[in-house]
Amino acid sequence: MLQTLLSCHAYMPWCFEIPAMAIFLRSTITLPLAISSIKTGRKYAQVQPLLKEAKKRCPNDKAYRTFRSKIYKRFNCHPVMLYALPLTQIPLFALASFQLRKAVEVSPDTMSTEGMLWFPDLTMPDPHGILPAILACTYLTNMSILRRPQDSRLLRIFNTAGILSAFVVSFMASKTSTALSLYWTTSAIYSLAQNICLRNMFKQGDPRLVLRPKKVQPNHKNT
Repeated sequence: MLQTLLSCHAYMPWCFEIPAMAIFLRSTITLPLAISSIKTGRKYAQVQPLLKEAKKRCPNDKAYRTFRSKIYKRFNCHPVMLYALPLTQIPLFALASFQLRKAVEVSPDTMSTEGMLWFPDLTMPDPHGILPAILACTYLTNMSILRRPQDSRLLRIFNTAGILSAFVVSFMASKTSTALSLYWTTSAIYSLAQNICLRNMFKQGDPRLVLRPKKVQPNHKNT
């Protein structure tokens, strides 16, 4: 990733390349996972009435777990897929931040002169603290949008961790280079816009609706 960053720098200054990097990673990796997670979440919510009824009728827990596994497989809505997005974002965030930090160390001369607006020097922290403040507000807004009453306990834990991380990351952004702050802020803004758009595109269906498998057309033999 570092070599790619340095190669792309020949075509654009750092103040544009860093946001472009955040948008590219979000568009190619986290956006498809977000769409898949929303679709899985809708189907998972829709099969819950069926599972609740099955739990009452199954003779024991083993029979219920077997039935539940079949339902998850049949409708492709295993709850593990709901955690794919947050579990992918964490290592991606760490990897991109590490590579960008290395880029600051490798190219301090260009980083110090290719900022913009109120942060001309990307190797130093934001002199006015504007990017860290935007980052914190964006994180908190994003977490409030993602929170849903029907979320599982683990998803609620992820959401709470995200709220706490807003303060941690914004504090780190105020102490680290503006290059990292710019990347984190751009990524957070993209994530917020993504979640707003996806929420409007994939509105939650009626959770009482039970999904029905597709009907198989019978084969008609020639007589």
